Amino acid sequence: MWLSTCPEKSIGLRQGDFLHGLVLTRLVWPLSFARQAEVVISKGQTVLLPAVQPYGYLVVSQCCTIENQFVAALAEVKRTQRLSPHELEAYEREEPSVVSERDVDEKSLPYTDSGYVFNAHALMPYGEYLPRIDGRTYVADLTTIQTYSGRIEDFQEARVAAMTPIGRRTLRIRLALFWGRAEAGDEEFLTQQGISVGMTPSGS
Repeated sequence: MWLSTCPEKSIGLRQGDFLHGLVLTRLVWPLSFARQAEVVISKGQTVLLPAVQPYGYLVVSQCCTIENQFVAALAEVKRTQRLSPHELEAYEREEPSVVSERDVDEKSLPYTDSGYVFNAHALMPYGEYLPRIDGRTYVADLTTIQTYSGRIEDFQEARVAAMTPIGRRTLRIRLALFWGRAEAGDEEFLTQQGISVGMTPSGS
């Protein structure tokens, strides 16, 4: 998953970079304003946002987006509760695979696609970072993704690990399924119309 050596700080951010030690803000609705708007919110009005410092962040935006648009989407890295071997397998599975009910024993977890976690990406240990202790592992929580603009090159100072091409491939598969899998009602309608559903766990 990780390159054996972390890139130099001067190298630009890439998808799959692990950032450690950052304190960033988190968007929370409703917004709080430094000076409450009397009637309507004006452009440029100062907003108060809570600062958070999770264990780290994973860069999830495409490399070309970072380079050309000067924005970086980051997912918070958190530690899971204690996982059974079966639960860990669901986090680490590279792609979903659909199985019939007769292939799933009664002890299996109730995942509809044979065990695949769509909203979190498991991270392997790297040196002193991301250790697995007592059955708990670190994951990038895709439900926490926020996009930052401006001097994102400052994030390079916080990079402590970078993914291999194979690691980024697995991350892209999960991101594609997280954002692009069809809602059940849409899938049923499109299938009835003979229209390609797009990105689904079954790959149809």
